[in-house]
Amino acid sequence: MSSQQGLGKGFKRSKSCRREGWPLIVEDKASDDIGVVVSAVIPDNGRLLLIKRGEMPRRGYYSFPEGHLKSGESPLAGLARECKEEIDCRIEPLGTRVLVLEGPSNAALPDDYLERCWPPSSGRFGLHRYEVRDLASIDVSRRTKSDKKYIYIPCRLLEPPKETEAALEIVYMRPEEALGLKLKGKLKLMPTTSLVLALMKLGEFVL
Repeated sequence: MSSQQGLGKGFKRSKSCRREGWPLIVEDKASDDIGVVVSAVIPDNGRLLLIKRGEMPRRGYYSFPEGHLKSGESPLAGLARECKEEIDCRIEPLGTRVLVLEGPSNAALPDDYLERCWPPSSGRFGLHRYEVRDLASIDVSRRTKSDKKYIYIPCRLLEPPKETEAALEIVYMRPEEALGLKLKGKLKLMPTTSLVLALMKLGEFVL
């Protein structure tokens, strides 16, 4: 599939994706957090669950339910904890295949990172590397000091999600719908969330 197919006229090939002039947002991390983020990708009839973030970085932006792993915590244990904290419900994985994104933290990325770094090519999306892997093959202890590892895990809800202080609003959107609203300036997406939605729309990550 062409990297621009079905994503709208707002996406144009970018000539560069550089860090100059990017804002720095301070991340709110606990002392036992490690540089690995686990994220719940929850489908519902072609739509995906997104939350309006109540926490920094980027309070008020939309993302998947997600958060940092703690030292010694497995990805699935961390994901279960984050979903309980953010949307007050239990989840279970849909399989073993996950999307891994490695690169700069959301705190270091501009809002238009997706547009600046379009299109993805050969496992790279701007400054990020991505691949679909088996969850069991991922060693969360291996990471670089400068980059962050994001693990996107397809899962299902075992009970209805609830709004919390960490999730000010819960919405369901198709990838193309969320990306279209982003391009029109009507929806603020976390930069890495926008990358994942684009990869899903392009068929690079299939649930």
